[in-house]
Amino acid sequence: MKKTTAKQSTLKMTFSFLLFSSIFGFTVVGNTQAQATETPTAVVQNVKTSTSKAHATFTTSVKSINQVVQADDYATAITQGVNWINTQVAAEKLTGWDALALVRSSTGITDAQKTQIQTNIETNYADPSTQHQPTDYARDVIGLICVGADPTNVNGQNLVQEAVTNGIAADADVYAVTYGLIAATAAQSSGAGNVQTADLQIMVTNLLGMQNSETGYWTDQYGYTLDTTGMALQALALYLGNDDFNTNNRITDAVNSATDVVTRIGDGGALQDDGNFKDPFASDATTNSSSDAMLVAGLVACGKNLSTALSTIPPLNALLSFQVLDGTDTGSFNWTAETTYDRQLSTQQAVYALDQYSYSVDNQGSIFDFATNPIN
Repeated sequence: MKKTTAKQSTLKMTFSFLLFSSIFGFTVVGNTQAQATETPTAVVQNVKTSTSKAHATFTTSVKSINQVVQADDYATAITQGVNWINTQVAAEKLTGWDALALVRSSTGITDAQKTQIQTNIETNYADPSTQHQPTDYARDVIGLICVGADPTNVNGQNLVQEAVTNGIAADADVYAVTYGLIAATAAQSSGAGNVQTADLQIMVTNLLGMQNSETGYWTDQYGYTLDTTGMALQALALYLGNDDFNTNNRITDAVNSATDVVTRIGDGGALQDDGNFKDPFASDATTNSSSDAMLVAGLVACGKNLSTALSTIPPLNALLSFQVLDGTDTGSFNWTAETTYDRQLSTQQAVYALDQYSYSVDNQGSIFDFATNPIN
C-alpha cells in the first residue's frame, strides 16, 4: 500500500468532511485556497464554497464510550440534540436536514420553524439561473415535505422532478442516485409530485449496480466508502419488502452483503471493537460521528440489530460518545472526539440517525416513508 504522508493524511481527512459538507449544503471549512492547490480540480469543483467560514472548535467534555446505553439514552440524546438545534442554530441557517431531524423526533417542529425553513429553501431558488447540486434538490424536497410545503413549485421550479431527472441520468454518480431515490420515494409516499414507478425502478437498479461486488461496499469517485454505504442502505431499506422491486431477492442480497461486511471486525470489515466504523481501505482513515451516524441509520433501517454483541462496545454507544455534555454546545455532536468542522451538520446527521434508530426499535419503518409515517 502506498505510504501516505502526514500532510496528505490531514488533507484527505479534511476533504472527507468537506465533501459531505458540500453534499448536505453546508459551508466548507478552513483554508479554501490551500485546498484548491492540493486537491484535484474535479474535486474542488464539486465542493460548494461560501464567504463565511466555519472554524474547527475543540471540546473535551463528551460522553464516555464505555458507558452503558440504557433503553432511554438514545431518546434523551435526541432531545438534547434537538434542543441544541432549537437554541443554537440561527433561524436563517436551518435547512431541510434540520427539518427531518426535528420532525422525526418526539419534540417535533414548531410552526415558526416550518415557516422559516420553507423561506430558507425558497430563497435558494429565487434566481432560476443558479446552479444546484443534485443533492441540493433532494435535501430540499425532503425538507419541504417535512414542513408541509409543496416541493413541486418552488419559485416555479419542480424540485421533485429535478431530483428524479438527476437520479436517473446516465452519468449520475452515487450521490445523485441515492438521494434522488430517497427524495423521489419521500415525494411519492407523501403524495407530492407525480413520481413514476419506472423511474424509481431505474434508480434502484442503478444503485444496485454501483455496489462493489467484491467488497460489498458502495464507494464514490473519490474513494470514500462508509458514509456512501450508509446512504445506500437507507435508500434500499425503502424497498426491501417490495416484491416489485426486490426481484430475485436482488435488494436483499445487496443489503446482506453490505451489512455483513460493515459489521465485520477485520478481514475487510468496517466495525472496530470500540463500536466505531472505520474505512478498511484507507490507511489514513479516521473514525467520526458522520460515518457512524450514516451507518447506524442504514443498518437499523435495513433491520440490523445493533444491540447484539457485534463488538465489545455497541455502535450506538460509539455514536452517542460524540455528543457534548456541557457548555453552550451541550447536546450537539462533535465530528471527531474532540473537534468539529461543522457542528450543525454533525448534529443533524446524528439526530436523524437516532430518529431512525428509534423508529426501527418501534417497528415504524423508515423516516423517509411518509405514507407509513405521515407528518402530523
